[in-house]
Amino acid sequence: TSDVPDPAPDSKGTDQSSIWVNCTEEEKQADVCTADYNPVCGDNGKTYANKCTACSSGEVNAWTVGECPSPVWVNCTEEQKQADACMQVYDPVCGDNGITYSNECWACMSGNVSAWTAGECPINDSSEKIAREFIENAEWYTAGPTPSNLTFVGLEPGPCTSCWTFTYEYQVVVPVIFVNGTPYLGDTESPASNQS
Repeated sequence: TSDVPDPAPDSKGTDQSSIWVNCTEEEKQADVCTADYNPVCGDNGKTYANKCTACSSGEVNAWTVGECPSPVWVNCTEEQKQADACMQVYDPVCGDNGITYSNECWACMSGNVSAWTAGECPINDSSEKIAREFIENAEWYTAGPTPSNLTFVGLEPGPCTSCWTFTYEYQVVVPVIFVNGTPYLGDTESPASNQS
Protein backbone atom coordinates (compact mmCIF):
# COMPACT_ATOMS: atom_id res chain seq x y z
CA THR A 1 0.00 0.00 0.00
CA SER A 2 1.12 3.54 -0.72
CA ASP A 3 0.34 6.60 1.29
CA VAL A 4 1.93 9.65 2.85
CA PRO A 5 2.90 9.15 6.50
CA ASP A 6 1.30 11.49 8.99
CA PRO A 7 2.92 13.88 9.63
CA ALA A 8 4.32 14.24 6.13
CA PRO A 9 8.11 13.81 6.09
CA ASP A 10 8.67 17.27 4.61
CA SER A 11 9.80 18.40 8.09
CA LYS A 12 13.03 16.56 7.35
CA GLY A 13 13.50 18.12 3.95
CA THR A 14 12.03 15.28 1.90
CA ASP A 15 9.68 15.80 -1.02
CA GLN A 16 6.07 15.72 0.15
CA SER A 17 4.83 14.76 -3.32
CA SER A 18 6.79 11.45 -3.29
CA ILE A 19 4.96 8.13 -3.11
CA TRP A 20 5.50 6.63 0.33
CA VAL A 21 5.35 2.87 0.86
CA ASN A 22 4.66 1.42 4.31
CA CYS A 23 6.99 -1.34 5.53
CA THR A 24 5.25 -4.68 5.98
CA GLU A 25 5.63 -6.68 9.20
CA GLU A 26 7.59 -9.28 7.21
CA GLU A 27 10.01 -6.60 5.93
CA LYS A 28 10.44 -5.19 9.45
CA GLN A 29 11.44 -8.64 10.74
CA ALA A 30 13.94 -9.51 7.99
CA ASP A 31 17.18 -10.96 9.38
CA VAL A 32 19.20 -10.71 6.16
CA CYS A 33 19.10 -8.16 3.32
CA THR A 34 20.80 -8.23 -0.06
CA ALA A 35 23.76 -5.93 -0.69
CA ASP A 36 22.25 -4.34 -3.81
CA TYR A 37 22.18 -0.54 -3.89
CA ASN A 38 18.72 0.71 -4.79
CA PRO A 39 18.57 3.68 -2.40
CA VAL A 40 15.40 4.58 -0.56
CA CYS A 41 14.65 7.49 1.75
CA GLY A 42 13.20 6.50 5.11
CA ASP A 43 10.49 8.55 6.80
CA ASN A 44 13.19 9.54 9.31
CA GLY A 45 15.08 11.47 6.62
CA LYS A 46 17.91 8.90 6.37
CA THR A 47 19.02 7.19 3.13
CA TYR A 48 19.21 3.36 3.15
CA ALA A 49 20.84 1.03 0.59
CA ASN A 50 17.49 -0.61 -0.24
CA LYS A 51 13.97 -1.09 1.13
CA CYS A 52 14.99 -4.18 3.10
CA THR A 53 17.72 -2.37 5.04
CA ALA A 54 15.34 0.54 5.66
CA CYS A 55 12.44 -1.54 6.95
CA SER A 56 14.54 -3.98 8.99
CA SER A 57 16.48 -1.14 10.65
CA GLY A 58 13.73 -0.58 13.20
CA GLU A 59 14.03 3.14 12.50
CA VAL A 60 11.39 3.64 9.78
CA ASN A 61 7.78 2.79 9.05
CA ALA A 62 7.70 3.98 5.42
CA TRP A 63 10.09 4.77 2.57
CA THR A 64 10.20 6.38 -0.86
CA VAL A 65 12.44 5.62 -3.85
CA GLY A 66 15.75 7.48 -4.10
CA GLU A 67 18.23 9.09 -1.76
CA CYS A 68 16.97 11.59 0.79
CA PRO A 69 17.63 15.19 -0.17
CA SER A 70 20.21 17.16 1.79
CA PRO A 71 18.81 18.82 4.91
CA VAL A 72 17.43 22.31 4.48
CA TRP A 73 19.26 24.79 6.72
CA VAL A 74 17.37 27.79 8.05
CA ASN A 75 19.24 30.87 9.32
CA CYS A 76 18.26 32.28 12.71
CA THR A 77 16.74 35.75 12.52
CA GLU A 78 17.94 38.59 14.75
CA GLU A 79 14.52 38.53 16.43
CA GLN A 80 14.95 34.83 17.27
CA LYS A 81 18.48 35.40 18.59
CA GLN A 82 17.22 38.13 20.94
CA ALA A 83 14.11 36.30 22.19
CA ASP A 84 13.46 36.43 25.94
CA ALA A 85 11.37 33.26 26.09
CA CYS A 86 10.47 30.21 24.02
CA MET A 87 7.48 27.88 23.96
CA GLN A 88 7.91 24.57 25.80
CA VAL A 89 7.13 22.56 22.66
CA TYR A 90 9.26 19.61 21.58
CA ASP A 91 9.74 19.96 17.83
CA PRO A 92 13.46 19.09 17.67
CA VAL A 93 15.94 20.87 15.45
CA CYS A 94 19.64 20.26 14.86
CA GLY A 95 21.80 23.33 15.32
CA ASP A 96 24.80 24.00 13.10
CA ASN A 97 26.89 23.27 16.21
CA GLY A 98 25.73 19.62 16.16
CA ILE A 99 23.49 19.95 19.24
CA THR A 100 19.79 19.03 19.26
CA TYR A 101 17.45 21.71 20.64
CA SER A 102 13.81 21.40 21.71
CA ASN A 103 12.70 23.73 18.92
CA GLU A 104 14.02 26.45 16.62
CA CYS A 105 13.41 29.17 19.22
CA TRP A 106 15.64 27.47 21.83
CA ALA A 107 18.32 26.85 19.20
CA CYS A 108 18.48 30.45 18.02
CA MET A 109 18.11 31.95 21.51
CA SER A 110 21.04 29.85 22.79
CA GLY A 111 23.55 32.19 21.17
CA ASN A 112 25.49 29.16 19.92
CA VAL A 113 23.61 28.60 16.66
CA SER A 114 23.38 30.63 13.47
CA ALA A 115 21.35 28.05 11.48
CA TRP A 116 19.30 24.91 12.11
CA THR A 117 17.65 22.03 10.28
CA ALA A 118 14.53 20.06 11.24
CA GLY A 119 14.93 16.91 13.31
CA GLU A 120 17.38 15.67 15.91
CA CYS A 121 21.12 15.72 15.23
CA PRO A 122 22.78 12.36 14.63
CA ILE A 123 24.11 10.86 17.86
CA ASN A 124 27.89 10.94 17.59
CA ASP A 125 28.88 11.03 21.25
CA SER A 126 28.34 8.28 23.81
CA SER A 127 27.45 10.79 26.57
CA GLU A 128 24.65 12.20 24.40
CA LYS A 129 23.41 8.68 23.72
CA ILE A 130 23.38 7.95 27.47
CA ALA A 131 21.48 11.19 28.18
CA ARG A 132 18.86 10.44 25.52
CA GLU A 133 18.45 6.88 26.80
CA PHE A 134 18.13 8.28 30.32
CA ILE A 135 15.28 10.59 29.26
CA GLU A 136 13.56 7.83 27.29
CA ASN A 137 13.82 5.43 30.24
CA ALA A 138 13.42 7.96 33.07
CA GLU A 139 10.45 6.09 34.52
CA TRP A 140 12.62 3.00 34.96
CA TYR A 141 15.57 4.88 36.43
CA THR A 142 13.53 7.04 38.80
CA ALA A 143 10.79 4.51 39.64
CA GLY A 144 8.25 7.15 38.71
CA PRO A 145 6.68 8.86 35.72
CA THR A 146 8.75 10.97 33.36
CA PRO A 147 7.92 14.66 33.99
CA SER A 148 5.64 15.84 31.20
CA ASN A 149 7.45 19.18 31.08
CA LEU A 150 10.91 17.64 30.53
CA THR A 151 11.92 19.10 27.17
CA PHE A 152 15.70 18.84 26.98
CA VAL A 153 18.92 17.90 28.76
CA GLY A 154 22.00 20.08 28.51
CA LEU A 155 25.20 18.25 27.66
CA GLU A 156 28.82 19.28 27.77
CA PRO A 157 31.81 17.28 26.53
CA GLY A 158 34.14 15.66 29.03
CA PRO A 159 33.72 13.83 32.32
CA CYS A 160 30.90 14.80 34.66
CA THR A 161 32.34 16.54 37.71
CA SER A 162 29.07 17.73 39.25
CA CYS A 163 26.03 16.04 37.73
CA TRP A 164 22.74 17.39 39.06
CA THR A 165 19.15 17.50 37.95
CA PHE A 166 15.86 18.88 39.26
CA THR A 167 13.08 16.69 40.56
CA TYR A 168 9.67 18.05 39.73
CA GLU A 169 7.94 16.63 42.81
CA TYR A 170 9.90 18.63 45.40
CA GLN A 171 11.71 21.23 43.26
CA VAL A 172 15.03 20.28 44.85
CA VAL A 173 18.33 19.36 43.29
CA VAL A 174 19.49 15.74 43.33
CA PRO A 175 22.59 14.28 41.68
CA VAL A 176 22.66 12.06 38.64
CA ILE A 177 25.06 9.26 39.49
CA PHE A 178 26.61 6.94 36.91
CA VAL A 179 27.44 3.38 37.97
CA ASN A 180 29.09 1.29 35.25
CA GLY A 181 27.66 3.69 32.67
CA THR A 182 24.09 3.53 34.05
CA PRO A 183 22.58 6.79 35.35
CA TYR A 184 20.62 6.89 38.63
CA LEU A 185 18.92 9.72 40.52
CA GLY A 186 19.90 9.82 44.19
CA ASP A 187 21.41 11.76 47.08
CA THR A 188 24.81 10.13 47.46
CA GLU A 189 24.34 6.50 46.50
CA SER A 190 22.79 4.68 43.59
CA PRO A 191 20.72 1.53 44.07
CA ALA A 192 23.55 -0.46 42.51
CA SER A 193 26.17 0.88 44.96
CA ASN A 194 24.50 -0.94 47.89
CA GLN A 195 24.97 -4.34 46.29
CA SER A 196 27.99 -6.42 47.28
